[in-house]
Amino acid sequence: MSAEEYDRRAAVRNEAEAHIASTEAALRARTQLEFTRVTATDYGSSGTGGDHGRHLVESGAAQVKPLTTLVSLDPIYVYFDVDEQTTSSMRG
Repeated sequence: MSAEEYDRRAAVRNEAEAHIASTEAALRARTQLEFTRVTATDYGSSGTGGDHGRHLVESGAAQVKPLTTLVSLDPIYVYFDVDEQTTSSMRG
């Protein structure tokens, strides 16, 4: 067998092994997601900040982002800016 033929066959084998590893990883990820459950107490609400229901789970360190946020409904804290003149008129 020539060196070129050997290299070609080795490249085909490496490509097939990489494809198998990729498929196995995808199957493991899918299986893990099927058993994933996100729960929260009844004392809050789930929101996405305007995401409108597009919840995606992605892998990799660069893809880390929250799936959703939990917002407490009791107590509720509100922060807002008010100018001094409005504040004075509200006190009196």
